[in-house]
Amino acid sequence: MGKPAESRSLLGHLINVSYPYNYSSPEWELFCQGITELTETFEADTEDVQYICEITKTTNVKGFTVGFDLEIAYVKGEKCQRWVNRIVRVPPTGAATSCDYIRFNKDEIMYGTSNQFIGVRRKAIVYPNSIGGAANESLKTSVHISGTSDPQVGYITVDSSGETPVFSWTPATTEVPIIKTPTENSILSGENITVSGLGIVGATVVVYYGQGKSTNPVTVNESGAWTTTISSSNLDTNVKIAAIQSINGMSSVTSDPVSFTLIKNLEAPVITVPANGATNVELIPTIAGTGRPGATVNVSDGTNTILTVSVNSDSTWSGVLSNSLTAGHEYTINATQTIGTTISSPSSNVSFRARSE
Repeated sequence: MGKPAESRSLLGHLINVSYPYNYSSPEWELFCQGITELTETFEADTEDVQYICEITKTTNVKGFTVGFDLEIAYVKGEKCQRWVNRIVRVPPTGAATSCDYIRFNKDEIMYGTSNQFIGVRRKAIVYPNSIGGAANESLKTSVHISGTSDPQVGYITVDSSGETPVFSWTPATTEVPIIKTPTENSILSGENITVSGLGIVGATVVVYYGQGKSTNPVTVNESGAWTTTISSSNLDTNVKIAAIQSINGMSSVTSDPVSFTLIKNLEAPVITVPANGATNVELIPTIAGTGRPGATVNVSDGTNTILTVSVNSDSTWSGVLSNSLTAGHEYTINATQTIGTTISSPSSNVSFRARSE
């Protein structure tokens, strides 16, 4: 079965209800009370191109027409309602139709924070559609909002310290850095974890690895690459990191987070086949057991490594010896497992006798 879809409440829309309208000093209000549906639509503006040397034409997307119709049930005292009332009272024309709005996703949090969410801001125009409704229904007003600019990426900060939340917008004025290593769902170990990636030449990159924790800034080199390290002592076992870059007073939003597992203490693997005390083991036997997924298991006869295998995702491992055992000989084996530079202690010894010819 697939994963369940997230709730509609994860997506938020803010409207600038400043009056007179002011883009530079916005007054943000969350679309919520009186609204049962808000669906923002995107209509592609396309053009067909066919050069004289081509048999078929190609279709390019030049841009998008973005907007939504908004039906609001009359809820007294709400700022959004008062904003809509002004629009319906005297339908605006020209510059008076100007407005702007923000769409943000509560699941796209600025990493390292608890109250900042990545979003986009658009300039728009607004005009009324209708007001009224049936006799047995609530009073409703409908307006149309249509985007008039490309989206500006940034993040919303939510201040919930007062009676009502206060929203403030910070634009992101440069592109997001890319984390190349570690990779998603990797398993790492060692005293230090190296984080590297790509960015704008000359920019500074900071990596966040927990609430309020971050690395010192590093500079993107002339090849567009950057690298930094995090002490494993500052990390938990399950780690999530994200990066942000700044240049010439401009900053990006945080990159998509990368999750990985840090191995601090690696337990010994277990040998399950052959069983301890077995007396009739095949001369070219299978040796199997359990361990940490992704680890490398080395089986030893006390002098030499006789088998090296990887642990599967279900924690099992197995392998067949490449060299034959000596018939009737007694053997004692154990195993260690390794992830990165971390090596476990040896497993319990398993003793067995190879079968006679």
